[in-house]
Amino acid sequence: MPQRCVDVCFPSDLRSRTAAPCLPEFSAMLGSNAVGNTVMNYVVRTLLPVFIALTVSAPAAAQTWAERLGYGAGKRVVILHASGAGLCYETNAAVEKALADGSASSAAVMAACPWFEDFVAGAKLPADADVGLTITLISDLARYRWTSVSPRGDVPGLIDTDGYLRRGAAEFAFNTTPQEVGREIDAQLAKARASGLRPSHFTCHQGVVFARADLAAIYLEAARRHWIPAVVIELTPERLREFQDQGLPVDDEMLHLVANYPLPKIDDIRLVPRADSYEAKRDLFLKQLAELPPGITQFVSRPAVDSPALRRLSADAQQQAWDAQLLGDADVKKQLADAGIALTNWREIMRRFEGENPGARPRETERPKESQPRPGEEKPLDAPRGNP
Repeated sequence: MPQRCVDVCFPSDLRSRTAAPCLPEFSAMLGSNAVGNTVMNYVVRTLLPVFIALTVSAPAAAQTWAERLGYGAGKRVVILHASGAGLCYETNAAVEKALADGSASSAAVMAACPWFEDFVAGAKLPADADVGLTITLISDLARYRWTSVSPRGDVPGLIDTDGYLRRGAAEFAFNTTPQEVGREIDAQLAKARASGLRPSHFTCHQGVVFARADLAAIYLEAARRHWIPAVVIELTPERLREFQDQGLPVDDEMLHLVANYPLPKIDDIRLVPRADSYEAKRDLFLKQLAELPPGITQFVSRPAVDSPALRRLSADAQQQAWDAQLLGDADVKKQLADAGIALTNWREIMRRFEGENPGARPRETERPKESQPRPGEEKPLDAPRGNP
């Protein structure tokens, strides 16, 4: 089974050992302790459906999202997505290059990370560059940390004893509240907008917001409230059975949540494959493209310019450098052209979605005002504030 949505949806420290056969590039990180098993069991029951709009009653021949958005029947459409901007100079430089030369059709930036301002102020991008916002709620690198955009005192459950965002999904899931997640999402979006960025879509770093249904609800509600699509995929009954066969049952609460998600979805999401050499990585990716089914598929890459600093910062530096090389590879561009695969991005998806569904965008009188508080909160942040 290729690297698909489960690889992206499931935070690496919240994956079940029983799911390992369908997670080829990840091994489970939970031990056999009671706390770990509690998180594991909860997440296995609830996490997958958040990221997947499950139309379990739909017929097998249901339209793909490519067809729903006006592409021809059987059309294969790809988003080549570059993630990691804002993390460091090396990721900024690689993402900037990929967007500028068109080798990536979409990207996302992390507003909580130290090099965010460098990317939004310094990157020379096309005027129509498709840049989303990666909601970043953990700080997971061993020797390189960051903290919340909100004042720490406003989101204490997100912050560890060193003053940074918590390191992993399990620690995050056990300590945070929906109100804190909502405040931090608002703060990161406000910071992005204050910089001049108008995000085309949302992603979530390591997928941690999907660790609990109440947190996922806050995230998807933010997407609806701001009318910015989160990356959500739709699963046919056949694919649903694939995941169920891997021990990933679905939860009614999550099914209800995603059934009411009003923004466009895509058909699949895959990670650019890992390999022991660049040539092997390229060949695996070309094979994925050749075997790609109809619909809209987002391929997630993590490009970075190789450097000694990157190798100190990231244990995955070699794969990231190869990701950057892969995006610009002439063989990849030839494969896309020869196979008739169309490239798209989230701005184009939203244009098509609102064109095909002219009543989709709520009228201003129907949309919750961003200045109105969510239930249980005093007021969302109107602008980013520095940390004390």
